[in-house]
Amino acid sequence: MAFLLLWLILMGLGAPYFSGPPIFLLGNTWINPITNMLPLAIAALGLNILVGVTGQVSLGHAFFMGVGAYTAVSLGGNGDEWQACVPFHDELGLLEKSSQCGLGLPIWIWLPMSGVVATLIGILVSPAAVKVRGLYLAIVTVGLVFVGLH
Repeated sequence: MAFLLLWLILMGLGAPYFSGPPIFLLGNTWINPITNMLPLAIAALGLNILVGVTGQVSLGHAFFMGVGAYTAVSLGGNGDEWQACVPFHDELGLLEKSSQCGLGLPIWIWLPMSGVVATLIGILVSPAAVKVRGLYLAIVTVGLVFVGLH
């Protein structure tokens, strides 16, 4: 089992380098779809390991992805882009320009921190999730998604 896990990690790290032409040769048109696809592929791999190897049904991956994404935006978002920070229009001019949308930290800080925060939330949730199996695990993890939404 440890060999399989090591092999999966090495393949996951090495696959982008050996799977096709380098990204810098493709031009700018491929960067946006690839950056949208890679986080979803990582989540699908995690779900495949959980469901395929252990047979557990978990529906809470969206919650942990949301926690990581919210952390990334909170730490890396640029407060100077006001239209991106406020999700509605201010027709009356009552809102002031705010930098609450993000701290503007570099990617080398917010990218690992988004994974660390999602991991810490997972550690907090895991004692409750370990005690249940099968359909009850699915219900607990769907509850996490509703907690994340509200």
